[in-house]
Amino acid sequence: MIFTTYKFVLLFLPTVVVVYYVLNHFKWFSLSKFWLIIASFFFYSQGTPDFFPFFMGSVFANYMVGITLSRMDPTHKVQRKILCALGILGNVALLGYYKYTDFFIETLTRSSAPISRSNTLSCRSVSRSSHSSLLPTLSIRTSSSPRITTSSTTCCSSRSSLS
Repeated sequence: MIFTTYKFVLLFLPTVVVVYYVLNHFKWFSLSKFWLIIASFFFYSQGTPDFFPFFMGSVFANYMVGITLSRMDPTHKVQRKILCALGILGNVALLGYYKYTDFFIETLTRSSAPISRSNTLSCRSVSRSSHSSLLPTLSIRTSSSPRITTSSTTCCSSRSSLS
């Protein structure tokens, strides 16, 4: 489920908002918070179910870091900063792993092909896929190897060799 789908806008979001406000109207504040958590978990499970266990593990780890930080003595500033930094580092590492691992593996694999200035072609447009949206698409062609592109679709309509 994506934010811009009719299923989200016309079914999921109104249901979540109405139930939340009804629970708050009857002064069931804890239950309304629990409702938002369950609705969020349901929403995230609709994206990619294979990654949902990792998402739950991340939520649990962040919860444990938060609970530990709240229970630590405020005078232990160094330990609190270290724990907070470890929590942030864990989140950034998880994000980096799942977002960029394939990109780095593909880049390293493709960089092993012989590339010289005379057999490198450039593309003017930029791929609109997830991690490739920041990088121009490069096509590499040598006389003995097939054409290799860094995106799943070829975006270059006019090409000229750099000599």
